[in-house]
Amino acid sequence: MQIKLIKTFCLMLTLLWLAGCGGGGDSVPGTFTLSKNQLNYSLSGFESENTEQQISISITGSKVSYAGTAYPEGTNVPSWLSMSISGSGNSYTLTVSIVNHSSLNPGDYTATFLAGTADGQGNILKTQPITVNLHIKKYVTFAEAWYSKDVVYGSEPAQSTINHRFDADPTTTWQASSDRAWLQVLNSSGKGATELKTSIDYASLLPGTHDATVTVSDTAQARNKSTRKVQIRVAEPTLTISGTELLFGGVDGVNNQPHDLSISTNTGTRTHPFTVSLVTDDGVSWLTTNKNDGQVGSAAQVVQFAANTNAVESGSYYGKAKVAVKIDAITLSKELQIKFNKEATRMSLSATGVALSQSPERSVLTRRVKVFSSSHRPDMPWTATSDSSWLTVTRTGKAGEYIELTANTAGLTPDQVHFANIRVSSSDPIVENHEDIRVGLTLMSKEPIAQNITFEVTDNRYTQTSHLAASPVEPLVFIQQGNTIKAYNVYSGAEVRSFNNLVNAVDGFTISGDGRYLFVQDSGNQNYQVVQVDAETGREVYRFIAGTDFDSTMYYARLDGIPMLLGLDTPHNLDTQSTIPTKYNRFTVSGVLSGAEDPSWIVDQDGILVKLRYTALDGSEVSSPLLFTPRRILDVVDGYFRAEQSCVNAESTMVYTAAPDSGDFLGSSLKSAKVEQNLAGLRSGRSMVCSWNGLVVGGAETFEDNRAAADIFVFHGKSGELLANFRSSPIHSEAILVPRGMALSADGTQLISISEYYTRKYLQFARLPSL
Repeated sequence: MQIKLIKTFCLMLTLLWLAGCGGGGDSVPGTFTLSKNQLNYSLSGFESENTEQQISISITGSKVSYAGTAYPEGTNVPSWLSMSISGSGNSYTLTVSIVNHSSLNPGDYTATFLAGTADGQGNILKTQPITVNLHIKKYVTFAEAWYSKDVVYGSEPAQSTINHRFDADPTTTWQASSDRAWLQVLNSSGKGATELKTSIDYASLLPGTHDATVTVSDTAQARNKSTRKVQIRVAEPTLTISGTELLFGGVDGVNNQPHDLSISTNTGTRTHPFTVSLVTDDGVSWLTTNKNDGQVGSAAQVVQFAANTNAVESGSYYGKAKVAVKIDAITLSKELQIKFNKEATRMSLSATGVALSQSPERSVLTRRVKVFSSSHRPDMPWTATSDSSWLTVTRTGKAGEYIELTANTAGLTPDQVHFANIRVSSSDPIVENHEDIRVGLTLMSKEPIAQNITFEVTDNRYTQTSHLAASPVEPLVFIQQGNTIKAYNVYSGAEVRSFNNLVNAVDGFTISGDGRYLFVQDSGNQNYQVVQVDAETGREVYRFIAGTDFDSTMYYARLDGIPMLLGLDTPHNLDTQSTIPTKYNRFTVSGVLSGAEDPSWIVDQDGILVKLRYTALDGSEVSSPLLFTPRRILDVVDGYFRAEQSCVNAESTMVYTAAPDSGDFLGSSLKSAKVEQNLAGLRSGRSMVCSWNGLVVGGAETFEDNRAAADIFVFHGKSGELLANFRSSPIHSEAILVPRGMALSADGTQLISISEYYTRKYLQFARLPSL
């Protein structure tokens, strides 16, 4: 150690020594004492901290001229340590400071220097080491400066803990805080490095982005702190239902099955209460569910919905199912639109009127009537009962089977019509109706012979119109003669009834399926009307406005047990006495499709065959619960302009058409939609009728150079064989068959035809061949 001597006064040796003059009374040269020989510092690295510490030096030995400090030779002088000495006599103060410590990395540092005395010649007398221990604290520092999380509202627990790892010196006493109420610090103070625990109040965080800051600060040094940003992005919760609408019963209203729907939210494993509420437009509780409430999360809940068939009558019904989920402060809901189609299960028959007859040479004492189910249920049971002992019937069966009617004429009065009624009903409570068959049995002691009747029509309003309709039960045919409707016996040609001026101007008529009523078109009013009258007495029963004109044949049909009139502006329900909504504005019917086992076929004037169906369901185009739905099948006179009259055969397999532009009577298959029979005719078809017994009769206009030729042709429909032909007016060679001028008696044995020559009409009754 080198000592630079400074005489007579004390001063700090440059860089190494601090010296003071004086000496103590101790006999040992150079001895001195230190108040401490070790200094300890624990600093956080901020310059503003006060780092001075002092050591008292007392000179106790003799010969001391100087006192000071120095680093041992070969020591790396620390840049962070500063010393100064002051005092006089035997007492001195050594001040030690830490400098430049902000540039030091956290950790432990040690420096040792010597305090010593020297005599006047600079000789070192005594030394003592002083050690300085410096600890630079770790800064308070979060391991990550940013925390973010994407959550779905309602997916997290109401309170959830997040740990924030931060570093700090083991000696650092800290405190922590949050600047948002939804983020609470659970361990708000402590010492040293640890995990800061915070609790997030997810229940208070609505959908959106939420930011907070967590701060940890050194209690001893406010500047020693660290912050961490916390961002919670809360997404909207969603409710998912596996459908938006339900249809019970299907489009046809027949197959009613329950529907399962899955309900879920996007809230993960956390579940929330849900409710299912049901509302029907009509207030009837036909809509049911197996779960009215429960808990649901991301794991789907399956809820079954069903429509109670027994709760309502047939028709279309509407309702809603509302599914609501309460997710904390938010309620989500969705509505299901629900429709329930319950098609009417109704019974219908191939005929509600049957005519039987017996003459010396010919008998029709057995007929078959087919039973139909409107919903095509083959298992629909039925029971048939007769109210007359002379008429026996098949008592039981199922849909698609036949009721066989057999008359026993023994003991019955001849030359008289005997009536009986059959009630057909079903034991199945879902079947909404029963049907009645009216049966007329005509007993004749003499064989019918051909008859010809002539009448004149002078009223110009009626010279071009002649309408006729055969009763389906009685041996009657109704003929229009001007503004009068007369009934003739089909076997004798005798006039039986005459109804004068039933309406202002007769513009056509038809007859009900049981023969009880006539429906007369009246064009003599400002509004075209239809009048229903009793076919026996002519008494008016019902009248309604039918539209703006009559430009087609009015047709009575009993579809699925519902009596109605077609061929008007709008089909008319005779049971409810109201119109039937339809997708089509009009049916221009070309003729009664006599003989068809299935009475739901018609042909319009453009030759389009349509199968009609009366449904209790409403459709997308109308609001009424009753919809009249035709189904287009085929063009039966492809290439021709219109059909004059058509009929479907007894088996409902072929449709025959008389067309003005066709030289033949065309037979088209209902199955293949193609013409499969050409029954030879004349130039222009005018009338076409079919009988239940398989006869097909076509009438045509004769050629001008051969008016006397036959113009009515009788065929065996199945084979196409020509069985007979007739002249519609054997008493006038110039008369021609009027359009739609033929009818067949209900027992299939008599032909009635009308021909005309100017204002004169010729009515003919002829015997048909038997099969």
